[in-house]
Amino acid sequence: MADKQISLKINGSGHSVLVRPGLTLMKFLREDLDLTGTKCGCGAGDCGACKVLVNGQAVTTCNLPLSRLDGADIVTVEGLAESALDGGALHPVQQAFIDAGAVQCGFCTPGMVITTVDLLSRHSRPSVWEIRKAFENNLCRCTGYAKIIDAVKIASGQMTPPEKSDGVGGFSPVTRVSSKVTGRLKYTADMKFSGALKGKILYAPAPHGIVTKIDTEKARALPGVVDVVTFEDIPDRTFNSHITVPYQDVRKNDRIFNSHFRYRGDRIAAVAAVDEATARKALKLIDVEYEALPFLRTPEESLQEGAPPIHEEGNAPAEISDSSGTLPDSREDWFVYEDTFRTGRVTHAAMEPHAVTALYEEEVLTVYSSCQNVFCYQAMLAELFELPFNRVRVIKPPVGGAFGGKSEMVLEPVAALLALRTGRPVAMEMTRKEVFSSTRTRTPVKIEHRICVGADGLFREHDYQAVMDRGAYFGSGFDLGYAFMDKAYRLYRVPRIATEVKLAYTNNQPPGAMRGYGNPQLSFAREVLIDRICRDRGWDPVEFRLANLIQPGDKNPSTGDDLGAAHPAECLKAGAEKFRWDERKRLCHEHNSIPGQTLLRGIGAVSGVHGAGIYPGCVDYSTASVKLFPDGSAVLTISAHENGQGSSILMKKILSSCLDIPEDKISLAETDTLMTFYDNGSYASRETWVCGQAVLKAGETMKRLLLEEGARMFGCAAADVEFCDGSVRFKYAEGKSASLTELVRHAQTSYPFRDMAVIESVPCPFDPGAYFSNFAEVEVNRETGEVRVLDFLAVHNSGTPINPVMLEGQVEGGLHMGLGFALSEELDVDPETGDVKNGNFRKYGFFRASEMPETDVLFLDNPEEPGPYGAKSIGEATTGGVAPAVINAISHATGVDFSTLPVRAEDVLAGLSASNNK
Repeated sequence: MADKQISLKINGSGHSVLVRPGLTLMKFLREDLDLTGTKCGCGAGDCGACKVLVNGQAVTTCNLPLSRLDGADIVTVEGLAESALDGGALHPVQQAFIDAGAVQCGFCTPGMVITTVDLLSRHSRPSVWEIRKAFENNLCRCTGYAKIIDAVKIASGQMTPPEKSDGVGGFSPVTRVSSKVTGRLKYTADMKFSGALKGKILYAPAPHGIVTKIDTEKARALPGVVDVVTFEDIPDRTFNSHITVPYQDVRKNDRIFNSHFRYRGDRIAAVAAVDEATARKALKLIDVEYEALPFLRTPEESLQEGAPPIHEEGNAPAEISDSSGTLPDSREDWFVYEDTFRTGRVTHAAMEPHAVTALYEEEVLTVYSSCQNVFCYQAMLAELFELPFNRVRVIKPPVGGAFGGKSEMVLEPVAALLALRTGRPVAMEMTRKEVFSSTRTRTPVKIEHRICVGADGLFREHDYQAVMDRGAYFGSGFDLGYAFMDKAYRLYRVPRIATEVKLAYTNNQPPGAMRGYGNPQLSFAREVLIDRICRDRGWDPVEFRLANLIQPGDKNPSTGDDLGAAHPAECLKAGAEKFRWDERKRLCHEHNSIPGQTLLRGIGAVSGVHGAGIYPGCVDYSTASVKLFPDGSAVLTISAHENGQGSSILMKKILSSCLDIPEDKISLAETDTLMTFYDNGSYASRETWVCGQAVLKAGETMKRLLLEEGARMFGCAAADVEFCDGSVRFKYAEGKSASLTELVRHAQTSYPFRDMAVIESVPCPFDPGAYFSNFAEVEVNRETGEVRVLDFLAVHNSGTPINPVMLEGQVEGGLHMGLGFALSEELDVDPETGDVKNGNFRKYGFFRASEMPETDVLFLDNPEEPGPYGAKSIGEATTGGVAPAVINAISHATGVDFSTLPVRAEDVLAGLSASNNK
């Protein structure tokens, strides 16, 4: 096909373009014009992140041929506010997204803004339903859409934005929010390096086998190919893609490339070429011959006697267990309930695909990685390539969502290897299909769960026997197993609790960390079985839980550790009152009793808990520094990983409150192994609790320095000065005070001269529980099996809310992920080929804006000391108990028990049919 000449207008400027075959509008905007606000989240027109206005209409650009656009007038997200960089005003829609707290990671935001502009051009005051439908093909994993809907209401004059204010308890949007809404923020794949090559990976040709021959000659001969590398070209070194601290003693059985490939997404070779198209062509020219081995799809298959080993150690790499308490001799008043529960393989579905750029210059390997733990990546890369730490630099650019999926190395070793071999920058970005099939997933678990309860309505025993599908490599197996078991001991008073986890290798995608880290699986089994007990015994599910929940002052029966400010009963009571539990229960009964009723109603409630950090399982600490400038502004240096959850602005709010500095006078240096201080990373819900303590301690130390400087200025004792309203004043002379500016200038210009800078490290003192309760109401169509979640209430005891509006956004986003886990999300793997059959957003069961329920969030302000201003973490607690609340509501509506997730319409129909045939 010949090139075609077209003319079009982009952001008001005319362009005459000779269109090469296959060029899409998205590629032209991103690669030719560097308008990277148009994001690539899927490449198939499914997610909406790449939308622009074409002749006033919002359209996706990733699959739109540029050749069709002759004469078109195009406006990108950058073009909505051309003057913003010069201090001009943002577009009203962009400003509304900021005002609503609708921006988290920001990767989907440009597409959302464009859709909103289009919607408001057609409907000046759209209804909520019209707003939801407008976003039908705009996906967001962070927000749960609630704040995005608020943004549209604000932009259309139907809602007053929440008031912003500095410091603890006030609302502030995420950092870099203006750059996010204008599309000017550069994520990893948006960055450009001179002479950069494009890297692509050749994945395994089957789910299990051994490469007997690999021929790269034709690929190497292709013009534009700079390097082709396979397992034959590099030393045979093993690594583990997951560590929590450097030099951790973990099982290492993965390689950069595997001649013995163990799942369909395994790496066997890679190419570096001058552009992505050439790299893709080269992959197809690599000839691979292999010996197929049995495809062991389930732990049952891999653990059966005589099963072929996936690794030399066998298919059962570990078994861990724990228990607390003893059983009484008499069991006459006991009732035993048990079942086997199963959860599916779920993907993180962050809007930003995995991306990395590596370069080797002046004997330093620098890796720009969209990741969650730069220091662990540094340690793994240093060991893998036998480099000292000071020659491995890992930098985290802005991250477009993570949720645990970017806490394990996937692309980084390959990009680093290619950069080391070629001496040129190498950029790699996964396609959405590759993300679905070759990264990490939530861990599928089979749980045999038994609960023994007495006639008095009190627990006697909880027993969990779990088998985790470890997939092809060991990875985070131990951490996941222990995290799963940990949640069994923190919530209810039970005389005896026993937990056991067996890990099993299979020829499946390796699982890893995902929001909740074992908690959603365990909570599903426990909370669903509890409701069954209540239905069978005629007990109210809320009252039964209240009688058994732990109380403040209780200890962890497994470790003896303090459980912190433990208020699960307060969460459940407050939630039951706000949700109108008793009234709704009565109304559901009356509704379902109507003869011929097709739409059944049901309600469900759960209690839950998550932790705040990796202590005591591993060393957990954070470091922060504060430096004041002569104009009274400050720079805060931390290594908290901002992935959209709002940790960066939270740290600024802590320092703002401590030193009474306006937030806009605090800049942030974050997450670079060369420039910032060691931190374990963004996972385990640790950042508010651990990093926040370090920031507060650094702020308090700076305050002491300022008091000392004030005493030196006034020529008095330190005890005679006090800190007040951002200044230091002499207690005994009215009007005698010094501002931060005066204090810093005095320190820098008066003997003995010093810079006003401090650095503080804080170890995690213990791991407090973040407690919650969830309430759900559903509608079930008994003829189709369709389930609609109508209403959802989440009550959280996360300590003092530091940034309440953004905290709500975390809960709403966690709900989105939990609803998919409950009802629709699961990777569908071909039983013959091992291919993921639903490896795109169109087929994967991703909840859309129109499917989300009405949501309410309630926070209980129970301060947790020594958390920063009493705060602790919430990120993972938001997902842990969503699925069981929904499943309990479905069972309440239908009378049918469900033991496997997700519960789809066909599962509901099958359950109803089986119930009717009893």
